[in-house]
Amino acid sequence: MTRVYIALTRAELTELAGRAVLEGGPAFAVTPALRSSYAEAGIDDEEELEYVAMTVAAGVSLTRLDAGDPQDDRRIVVAADTEVRSLRDPDHPAHPARVELVAPVPLASIVSVHVDTDDVRSLVRVAVRALPAAAAGDESAAASVDALEEEELAWYGTQELGDVL
Repeated sequence: MTRVYIALTRAELTELAGRAVLEGGPAFAVTPALRSSYAEAGIDDEEELEYVAMTVAAGVSLTRLDAGDPQDDRRIVVAADTEVRSLRDPDHPAHPARVELVAPVPLASIVSVHVDTDDVRSLVRVAVRALPAAAAGDESAAASVDALEEEELAWYGTQELGDVL
């Protein structure tokens, strides 16, 4: 089993709560490639590397939000213990933490849910609207997106899923 961090949208989290199984989503974990890429910076602590994987998942969650949906204004990441396989395709280099889920993840395998707090929602909305300009090289827009990296996601147990929704 591997601890993975899966980027979700509100709709996917709602589906998870209703069906008690997560069918998929972009997933990230501490992989040998992630360890290697951070070893040069002297980062080899497991918790720090897990934080990197979760932060990457939070960034991917941001890119999956719908700017037109006023309720889609929180990054959401679930942490789960499940089987994965590495996604190292030399023709399509992925983030070194990127993994593929082998099978759907039952709610019982999810250990926590990480979500932006209410006070960060306005920053998330600004960042979602800034994503296209940031991708086009606009430094001001990129700063809006990067500002979210300073904001940590709140931790919730799976028994609090209803409260999160």
